[in-house]
Amino acid sequence: MKILCLTLTIVFCLICSTGLLAQTTQTKSNQSNVPQVPTTQTKSSQSNALIPPATSSKISQIDLMKIWIGTWKAEMGKDIISTMECKSIYNAFEFHSTIETKGKVIVDWKNLVGYDKSSDRMIESEVMNNNSEMTLYSFWFSSPTKCQKIILGDDDNPDKVKIVYTYEFKSPDNFISTEIRNNKTINSYSFQKVK
Repeated sequence: MKILCLTLTIVFCLICSTGLLAQTTQTKSNQSNVPQVPTTQTKSSQSNALIPPATSSKISQIDLMKIWIGTWKAEMGKDIISTMECKSIYNAFEFHSTIETKGKVIVDWKNLVGYDKSSDRMIESEVMNNNSEMTLYSFWFSSPTKCQKIILGDDDNPDKVKIVYTYEFKSPDNFISTEIRNNKTINSYSFQKVK
């Protein structure tokens, strides 16, 4: 377990030191050339239908990430609230999220998200209060209002992807978060920007 955590930490540090670069140019995206997040959860015979083709270099991942900045809340059930705060740090983004019930925090986690030029995607590291291991994700916008993330490495083999998180911004102050496991929607929550 310690070796795995150390290995993930070293890999993350290598990514940070060699691959996380901010995009320096901003171009207008052409909606017709942008791969769209699939609306169905049916599996294609050739590849996982949940994973779109590689992102278009015309989409500025850094600029689109700025929509996350602020504090967001969602009701996840009776007396269960999820809160997520995003801040811009340098050319990256820091998230702090909690799930609480009746005023008591039951899950607490932090994420650091930065741009990886070689994949034209964001790389996200996640650490949680109830899990000793760090998780790394590949995170990208496929259009100005849709993004998704999968466990880092799964994008190399789309047929093996088991978990996909999709996010669709309905407005600058509202997005829908959906968790899909084995091509089945597990849950979906509406987040509102509160500040």
